[in-house]
Amino acid sequence: MFHLADAWATFAITAVGGRHVMVRRFDPEGVMRVTERERVTISNLIPTMLNLMTKHERISSFDFSSLRVLLSGGAPIAPEVVKSTMQAFGCDYIQTYGMTETSPVSFQSGVDDPLEKRVSTVGRIHPHVEVKAVGPDGATVAVGKPRSS
Repeated sequence: MFHLADAWATFAITAVGGRHVMVRRFDPEGVMRVTERERVTISNLIPTMLNLMTKHERISSFDFSSLRVLLSGGAPIAPEVVKSTMQAFGCDYIQTYGMTETSPVSFQSGVDDPLEKRVSTVGRIHPHVEVKAVGPDGATVAVGKPRSS
């Protein structure tokens, strides 16, 4: 509960009357068991966790029909992991990007974004977030324009 990556959920899920489910430590089968038992609808996991869960020998024995979306960030994710995650859990996937200094998530993909965009970009800028790209010299770099060498 100390990590800012889940701060959005702490406030947003609580604000709409949702219930939080926490596990003491990550264990792939344990998390899958809790997800099924507690009918979890949304979760935020790092790519390593998703990969371990989708490759788990017992994944097909769990009911994930309550899941609407899995979010992930904290590290790049391979397209194959996203595909297997969406297939195994039967839900949408959203890629997120942020940092403590931006309190926390600044970008995220949309569920309507193609898979390639979800894993090759940091996603769309969140509302009320301002972003500026700068080069090594501190000068603003135009969005979508490659820097000259």
